[in-house]
Amino acid sequence: MVDIAAGCSSAASSCVSVVAHTISFDGRVMGATMSGKPLPAESAALTTPTLVLSGGDGEAFMRNSGVALAALLPNARRRTLPGQSHAVSAEAVAPVLIEFFG
Repeated sequence: MVDIAAGCSSAASSCVSVVAHTISFDGRVMGATMSGKPLPAESAALTTPTLVLSGGDGEAFMRNSGVALAALLPNARRRTLPGQSHAVSAEAVAPVLIEFFG
């Protein structure tokens, strides 16, 4: 496992460089859904309970994507984490995950 916190605290390394090797995985997993086009309508057939989170201080396109995804999925719950960006803190997300997973 990559220690992101250790990489980010190092003056010789940036947070991005610590996780750079994982960026290609995003594209493989997400496919065309990261292109800015509407989400595939067949996604509405996914009935698994889904928690869609976004940070209140995150980029607008990320928040908007969360809204669109939650609207499409029939069993989605959407939450905005106030004061959080894409780099959400464990303290902010843990209670929400505990509530969701029970």
